[in-house]
Amino acid sequence: MFHAAVLILAFTGDPSTSIDTDLVVVRKTLRESYVLELHDSILMRPTVDSIVAGCDKYTFAASPEATQYLGDHYGLFARDQGLDINPDSVGLYISKVLYGTTSYKAGICIGDRVMTINDDSVRGKTWIEAMNMIIGTSEDMIRMGLVRNGREMQIDIENASYFNSGVTSMVDNRIGYIRIASFTRATGIQISRIIAAYKRDRIRRVVVDLRANGGGLIGPAVGLLEHFAGQGDTLYSLHYRGDSMQLFTAETQGSVHGKPLEVLVGKRTASASEIFALGVKGNDYGYILGDSTFGKGRMQRSVDLPSGKWFQYTHAIIKGPKDICIDREFGTGGLAPDLPFDMGSFEYDSLTIVASHLSDVAALRARYPAPDAQVIENLRASLPVQMQALSAYYIARLIWSDLGQLYWVTIQPRYTRWKKPSQLAKK
Repeated sequence: MFHAAVLILAFTGDPSTSIDTDLVVVRKTLRESYVLELHDSILMRPTVDSIVAGCDKYTFAASPEATQYLGDHYGLFARDQGLDINPDSVGLYISKVLYGTTSYKAGICIGDRVMTINDDSVRGKTWIEAMNMIIGTSEDMIRMGLVRNGREMQIDIENASYFNSGVTSMVDNRIGYIRIASFTRATGIQISRIIAAYKRDRIRRVVVDLRANGGGLIGPAVGLLEHFAGQGDTLYSLHYRGDSMQLFTAETQGSVHGKPLEVLVGKRTASASEIFALGVKGNDYGYILGDSTFGKGRMQRSVDLPSGKWFQYTHAIIKGPKDICIDREFGTGGLAPDLPFDMGSFEYDSLTIVASHLSDVAALRARYPAPDAQVIENLRASLPVQMQALSAYYIARLIWSDLGQLYWVTIQPRYTRWKKPSQLAKK
């Protein structure tokens, strides 16, 4: 079965085609395929930007530069060096660093202020323009001018493409932990490898961490859901303008169907990630832990316009099992967790980064039932440079606190007799 969050439709033509041709394409596309019927007072506006202003916020026309970034973001192999740059009121900062990428190995940290890229200032540039300065360079090394805790520094990053799965995994005490930063074309390939290893190694419980996962392609998200599904289970449905709809069900039983499952979500869990979590909850595959999700239950399509712009529009509302929609406008406004879970001050990626440098957390806690100052300092020395600034208190919480133990995916007393949520509800 093929699923996709964004379908690319290409319109061929002369690149020098006038903006009027863009208008014709946009009007025709929205008139025929937009999720809601638009009045001519919107469709006949004089510019593309004024037309999309009358649509939902997920309908927009992006520049060719944005097309370059988005193509890399969702591609099988990416050239963005595993980092994301976001804007705030001060300027541009590093918002994400993926484990194992060249940015991670070079010591780039979440929160670093971006001042220059290859000695060119980013002042006044958008985050997409800054990202394209990284993606578009042909240099062997990318020099990042950064400010960290008030200190200026320069870090050189090797310019190399990487397998863009956005997935990190670990196993502790036969419990599998999968952290998914976003759903890209490569995510499904990596997840299939991980799940196959889990089945071979007889993993007894799986935790999927979708905190801060803003979505991406629905295909890999639904593919992950299919690993836990029973044959014939409803996965999701698409609802188009009018009464037409399309239902998607699991064709076969998943390879880890029936395995205890917990899904960690938060306020920044959105779109494709919510569809996975909604499928888990609606079919009683496991527990949803954390905070209420963002609430985006719409599917977009994309069109390449004659001028070179990239046009995206909403063409369907997504619903999960039992006809539940979590969209902010058309549904419940997010998915509520089965067990609310306070994320506190924990960094989204701390668990994955620290865990990847410790071989056996369960054995560590068995040997040292309580935090030990010397052990913590030894752990700090073994961590990558960007994690060595963590306080002793923070490291101790990650490993020895009740909250940290759930993050470490170890056995919790309340989960030792795992039951499906539907069974718990009957008691």
